[in-house]
Amino acid sequence: MVAKLTFFDACAGIGGIHHGMEKAGFECIGAAELQKRLRAEYPRAWGLSSNRMFGDLHGVVETSKWQASQDIMKGAVLTAGFPCQPFSKSGDQTGTDHEEGTVFEALTEVLESLDSPGLLFENVENLSGPKHKETFEEMKR
Repeated sequence: MVAKLTFFDACAGIGGIHHGMEKAGFECIGAAELQKRLRAEYPRAWGLSSNRMFGDLHGVVETSKWQASQDIMKGAVLTAGFPCQPFSKSGDQTGTDHEEGTVFEALTEVLESLDSPGLLFENVENLSGPKHKETFEEMKR
């Protein structure tokens, strides 16, 4: 029997990564999105149960909602449409001085909690540039 391929869609937006993962044969078992409007639209757009839709990733693994769903979500690949505004040349480039620039630490907690076999993060070109080089090196570690 082949194990079901699952993913958890962090920094989900409206589901751009979801679309690709679904086309690749994965099933979404949970998602997180900071923006309230998108957090309401995502479950409707993708048929995800609202009890598997989370908001702010900072501290999410400590919430009772997460704890109640954790066993079902274990083993999922972690995907994230990583917030680009703090790092992108088209954004303010404040890096980890911006709250959204610290979401990576929360993503590592989610990764560990899911006991995830892999991760897929959106490419933010300027993240590997000279201004954010130290942050990128820390992320890779």
